[in-house]
Amino acid sequence: MAGALLVAPADVERGTAPAALRGFAPVPMEPLPFRSILIGSSNDRAASPARAGHFADEWGSDFTSSCWKAWGISTWLPATIAGTTAAVICGA
Repeated sequence: MAGALLVAPADVERGTAPAALRGFAPVPMEPLPFRSILIGSSNDRAASPARAGHFADEWGSDFTSSCWKAWGISTWLPATIAGTTAAVICGA
């Protein structure tokens, strides 16, 4: 695997995590063996931007928090992994 684009990973350890997700706890906290970019969201109920940032730190991922959908702002974010560009589109 050359790399991964991780979009809005769920915090399965949060108190409000659905029962169906709790079996995936604990969240692994070791660096990933490949390059990665983690994209969190300021309006994601599954993981706060701070928690998503923590995951990125632990996994060795580049991190960005985007998608301000609550304010109707559209965002295009280019992400490059191993020379391949992916576009993540968040919008109103």
